[in-house]
Amino acid sequence: MDSKEKLHYKPFSILEILKRMKNLSEFLIDLGFSAVLFNNKDLADELLNLEEEIDYLTYLLWMQAALATRDAEDAEQMVGIVKVGAAVDQISNVASDFAHIIKENLGIHPLAKEVFEKVKEQYSGVKISENSALARSEIGKLNLETKIGVDIIGIRRHFSWIVNPEENETLRPGDLVIFKGSDAGIEIFGKLARGELKRVPEIE
Repeated sequence: MDSKEKLHYKPFSILEILKRMKNLSEFLIDLGFSAVLFNNKDLADELLNLEEEIDYLTYLLWMQAALATRDAEDAEQMVGIVKVGAAVDQISNVASDFAHIIKENLGIHPLAKEVFEKVKEQYSGVKISENSALARSEIGKLNLETKIGVDIIGIRRHFSWIVNPEENETLRPGDLVIFKGSDAGIEIFGKLARGELKRVPEIE
């Protein structure tokens, strides 16, 4: 998102903005812990991109609250809404701290790695290539969760995020897909996205 877009007002409702901020904050927490545990700099970059989007949404929320305030009673109601937005913004700031831990090679405590060994799923991200078997396919029709144990949790398309995409969402070349699954599933999905595999296999 460039600086001009960040400063441009868009007439979204307060409910739409809060719902978007809630979804993104939940996504940020999952992605943040995974990025730190795997020391994944690509995921760290995406954390910073998501933080920028939440900053932008916080700006929109403040503006929308200001526009909706007509008297003291309205102002009292808007205080609570602005506080919710500020809390979500603080979550995104913590996630950006995770990103800086990774990018500055500060490392993580050995206890965190020990905890991670008990976790069966991990997160990863990959871009869909032009010749990928996944390109131009609906997520639901690919049966990724059933066949390879992978669940798509987010897609970055151009400068915006699609969080928890619907099954009828079509993957496009250039999409950055964030997904979770087992080691084997993640490896297969990466090969599918890069065009190294031409069909979705099945893992027993």
